[in-house]
Amino acid sequence: MTGVRPTALGLCLAAILVVMPAGTSSAARRTEAPSAAATVESGRGPQLRVITLDPKKAKGVYKVTAAPGLATVLKLPEPWTTPPTCGDCVFGDAKQEGQLWRIDVFPETQSFSIKPTRLPGPDLPATAFVTNLDVTLEGGLSVAIFVELSLPEHADARVEFALPEAETGRARLTVLERQLEQRFSDRARALATELMLNAAMRGTTCRDFFGRPNRKDNVVVRLKQICRTSELLYVTFEVENRRRADVHLAAPTLESAKGALAAGHKLEKAALRFNERALGIAAVTPGAPEDPDRYRLTVTVAGVDDETAVVVEDIDL
Repeated sequence: MTGVRPTALGLCLAAILVVMPAGTSSAARRTEAPSAAATVESGRGPQLRVITLDPKKAKGVYKVTAAPGLATVLKLPEPWTTPPTCGDCVFGDAKQEGQLWRIDVFPETQSFSIKPTRLPGPDLPATAFVTNLDVTLEGGLSVAIFVELSLPEHADARVEFALPEAETGRARLTVLERQLEQRFSDRARALATELMLNAAMRGTTCRDFFGRPNRKDNVVVRLKQICRTSELLYVTFEVENRRRADVHLAAPTLESAKGALAAGHKLEKAALRFNERALGIAAVTPGAPEDPDRYRLTVTVAGVDDETAVVVEDIDL
């Protein structure tokens, strides 16, 4: 019996020695495995990244990395003029037709998110998960974003695009200028429409001209018609260049004997070659229809050597 006990004790010690290293190694392995929180805190997980746009580059290209199961949020510094476009994306809950990426757009926060629609596999490697996003900002900058797949520890969780401090105010000013231009354009269009409708409401009275043209220094001016609407009185005419050299037409003027205000002009061409003709129109703001008036048309032509003014007097309706 005394011989058996040492043997049993030795076997127990040997078992303990064998088990302890294995247990210690397993505990060490459990300690080394980082949690998700520890990975992010140590800077090895999905990160927030800020990219400053270059206002000198009207079209800039920027790279963003995403990971399976992760929605990468992209925040822009100002609203866009049109929604973002994507090369290989399904938008929101739209029907998927093989796209590798899904994009969700949030105009109210000037942001959108993108994430893969599936996991890479043997038949679809990670290198196939690439696409491009394009968006134009209100300030005029065009941003192109190249998106590719990466490991989670290298992916972007959120990317914020920013403008330099000095450019932010300038971009806002550009937006305001465009808004003012649009409002001015709308008002001008509305006023032009109103003038046209007012003129059409009372009809148009016209008189055609026949007879000899007006000539001076090989420049010929032919009156074609004088018309009156409720808003304008205008004369249409034709200019012909009989000179060997080219001539340039200056702004024609239509004057009233009673001092009516000029209301504009239009020329079909600004320059005429030899024997070339062009139409023109000049207008004034007329007085009352029952108050007759006389008008004078002046067409000025600048040539190589001198300037010629052809004047047509005593035009009446």
